[in-house]
Amino acid sequence: MSAAEWHEAVNAAVRALDAAGNDFTAMDAAHLRVLCRAWALEDSRVPYVPEFDRATDEAAGKAEGLFRFESLPTTAQFRTIRADIEKNPDDPTAWKDSTVSTLASVALQFTQRDRDALRVDDSRVVGLEELRRRLEERYGVLVTTYALVWHEWDAQAARQDHGARPGTWVDDKDAAEKAEEEYARKVQEELVRLRARRDAEEHLRQEEADASGVRSIREMAFTAEQFATMDAPDPLVKGVLDAGALAEMVGTRATAKTFVALDMALAVATGTPWAKHSTVRGRVLYLVGEGGGRAFGIRLEAWCRKHGVNLPDLREWFVGMDGAVPFMSSRWDELVEFAADYRPALVVVDTLGRHSTGMDENSNSDAHRAVELVKALQDRTGAAVMLLHHPAKGGSAAKVNSGRGAGAWEGAADAVFGLERDGDERTPLTETSVEMVCTKQKHRPDGQVWTFTFETVEVTPNGTWNSSLVPALTDPLEVPAARAAQAVADAKATAVEEWLVDAVETNPGHPATRYYRANGLRRMVAVQGREVAFSVNEAKAAVDRLVASGRLVMDVVNPQKKLLRLPDETPSDAAQDPR
Repeated sequence: MSAAEWHEAVNAAVRALDAAGNDFTAMDAAHLRVLCRAWALEDSRVPYVPEFDRATDEAAGKAEGLFRFESLPTTAQFRTIRADIEKNPDDPTAWKDSTVSTLASVALQFTQRDRDALRVDDSRVVGLEELRRRLEERYGVLVTTYALVWHEWDAQAARQDHGARPGTWVDDKDAAEKAEEEYARKVQEELVRLRARRDAEEHLRQEEADASGVRSIREMAFTAEQFATMDAPDPLVKGVLDAGALAEMVGTRATAKTFVALDMALAVATGTPWAKHSTVRGRVLYLVGEGGGRAFGIRLEAWCRKHGVNLPDLREWFVGMDGAVPFMSSRWDELVEFAADYRPALVVVDTLGRHSTGMDENSNSDAHRAVELVKALQDRTGAAVMLLHHPAKGGSAAKVNSGRGAGAWEGAADAVFGLERDGDERTPLTETSVEMVCTKQKHRPDGQVWTFTFETVEVTPNGTWNSSLVPALTDPLEVPAARAAQAVADAKATAVEEWLVDAVETNPGHPATRYYRANGLRRMVAVQGREVAFSVNEAKAAVDRLVASGRLVMDVVNPQKKLLRLPDETPSDAAQDPR
């Protein structure tokens, strides 16, 4: 195809796009191939159509590696290909993929104009068109066009580097030598790159360590007497949190982490006791990574109303950042400068996950870097920092021991507090309680326990929320509602188990579903003096518990057939239906 012919082909494709109302999906394949190739070649005659631009970007991504150019074909490959073609000379659809792709690669050594000069029955042209057909059937016109264009560029560049004419098949020995030389060159380049990266990482570690405020060895050396007479940290929340400490508060969702942390923070900001522990009044900086805006505002308002504090009285004592400030971002440096001027006594990071953008949560290296950034803030301000965090996914909601991800955070923490919710999370907080357990204290005994209930407090009408909740320290024995609800649930679960055991004892050797899914069956049990229905899911859970505890045995006849029996029955007794 001459330059003039290509020019006309592009113009025709552009007219076809215009006739389709810029809907490239309505174009015929021939025009779409030309349009896509012209776009890949950055031909200015192709108009900008957002949908086409997005589609070609996506196609370019999918085309990566689809028809990758590895090397110029060898004479050995030519002999293999010739043998394959001779089996079906007139049917390229029967040729092997390796035959078709190699012939196409040879054809793409030619420019578009030179390819058009070849005979249509030239095996290289036939191979190229057959490859195009196969790829388009599977990936479409756009992806195929990009794959062929990129292969064409690489094939022509390799042929020119080899100093050969288009359509070259290189000698096997020459190809092997060149491949070996290329491999050795790449190995050396990779070695240089790896050494440079190793040196750069070492320099970076040294710079970060120096920047973290590491003192000289002489400044760090103290005698035993000097250690014993150093000033102890001042308490911020007496017996709970010291000034300048790093603490974690860990809990699954719906365990009221923000309510409890905000309760402590506002107690510090007002100098009032928190959970019967005295506080030293100090400024608070609260990083609201989630649930900010007016949703956070109503919590502040409700707390103030409950405790008789006027919001304006907090103006000099409480500042919140509405949105996350990732540790690894330049905004964290701005935050440190802001905090250095504000001089907070307590900084709350809510939550750790929302402030870890750009980090690998499971990487201790990343976590150590972030810990150093938090400590830099503490060094500049003297503030204690409370990190709100979630436990690992899949962990028990009733037993919260540590935060998810890297252990560097907990290792660096002076104190760790776990929140556990009593009962099901579907129960409103006003009808249950949350227990806060101190699971770690570096410098005092751990194991402290606080139980909170939650009181509804009305707030200023805002069109969305009429009230918010405020935690209150409570004697655990004074939380009857949640415990009563749990007692009912436990009693029902036990009753369902007994119902199933009786059913299996009466008629053993059937699949579990037959006991609780039979037509006309009333799934009813007595719970605390009244008859209640139970669901199929409750029955399934009971079967699992009974099998796990050994009260029932499940014989697996095949993957689709699992029969229940009592432990003292033999499998043969239980197998009522051997089919």
